Amino acid sequence: MSEAEHTVVAAVLQRSSRLAEVAPLGPEFFEDRLARGLWSFSRGYHRKHGRRNALDLPLARTLLERSSKDVAVELLDLVSDYEGLQPISDAEFRDALASLITDRQRALIRAHGTASLEAVLKGDWRRAKREMRRGLVAVEDADLEDDSPADIRSAIEVEVERREVDNPPPAEVAGGFDVGFSRITRNVTLRRRELVILGGYASDGKTQFSKALAYNANQRSRARVLFVALEMDKREMKVLFVAQHAATLDRRGVDYRAILDGTESARDKKLYHRALDDFEVKKHEDDLEIETASGASLHVWAPRKTIDMDQFVGRAQGIAEDDGLDLVVGDYLELIEPSRDFGQYRLNLKHMAEQGKSLAREVDLLVVMNHQISRKGRDDAEKRRPKHYLMRDLGESSGLERAADTILWIYTDDDLKDERESKVGIAKARKGRTLINGFHVMSDFSRGLVAEIME
Repeated sequence: MSEAEHTVVAAVLQRSSRLAEVAPLGPEFFEDRLARGLWSFSRGYHRKHGRRNALDLPLARTLLERSSKDVAVELLDLVSDYEGLQPISDAEFRDALASLITDRQRALIRAHGTASLEAVLKGDWRRAKREMRRGLVAVEDADLEDDSPADIRSAIEVEVERREVDNPPPAEVAGGFDVGFSRITRNVTLRRRELVILGGYASDGKTQFSKALAYNANQRSRARVLFVALEMDKREMKVLFVAQHAATLDRRGVDYRAILDGTESARDKKLYHRALDDFEVKKHEDDLEIETASGASLHVWAPRKTIDMDQFVGRAQGIAEDDGLDLVVGDYLELIEPSRDFGQYRLNLKHMAEQGKSLAREVDLLVVMNHQISRKGRDDAEKRRPKHYLMRDLGESSGLERAADTILWIYTDDDLKDERESKVGIAKARKGRTLINGFHVMSDFSRGLVAEIME
């Protein structure tokens, strides 16, 4: 029996009023068989008598002497040992209780981590995912000092390591970028001189997903990135990128909304500043220039006024000439004014998409433009089984379909949000394969995180 178990059981038997403090614990908190037996015996008596009386040492001896069970003899010897102990102070009792709880929490974390790894080896991804989540909940509930207890490793991490050993991902293949989602890169290579359209309805997570693509290309392929944010300000975008990076240091990430509001927990504040230390941020009037952990730059431009497509192209060309540029993300197309008004929404979008394609070719960039899918397209997606978008859901934007080399989509509904997931698919792949029904990604929007998961 551990010293903490010994102290807690003895303290409760010495003073029955302490039972209320230990009552929420179950016998599973005790490793020793006799400690579990004595604890169950005392708690059962306490419940049986309506909590009016608590077990004490003289009463325990009397009851055990009358019992015919074999274990009663062992427990009787244990009670006899406790009767000869010096009185245990309240401080000693509470310290032992805290140690017992912490030890049990660590044991639970280890158990879930082991179960998750065993499930991975057996190919049982459903169980691996379930045990991983239970382990993470146990970590959060424990609130231990360790930022990342070494005893638990998720099935995701194990599988990623295995895949990297078996098939190391190239940083850049034939002008393509590693955007951190293997289901995408296995089907289509996102390259320079191409236009990618990312479609999604309001609150599907277009900004979060395109931010993840930009971050991953920056970190994995050392791509120099320009992210043009037309819906969020530069401070919010900085926190989003840092939050994405924080999740690589500790998979629980940080609550980016709380960071923005100044209501973050001590743990989140500590982790956020750890992540921020990997960035060198230079502030300008309406943009940020960030030297990232990969050594490649990341520009965030959040114009205070509405811009047109000529201004979008001009800013990208200027940064490309001054600092070099590999990838441009525009969030999102409908918030940019057309440089030339053709009098029809469809024609305006077509012309803007063609300008994006020309930018990609002339400056040798990968250009990603977010696009909001129509209400009808959203309704149609919700009727399909499984739910997903198609290329025609882009609405009155056939010009986008023709101009784009690749069309990606992200779909999120309430059920997916409850699971902290979204679906991502490939609706068009001029130089690859489509993924019509899509695949699941981790999307914890409250923590500013979109990442790959393994089914």
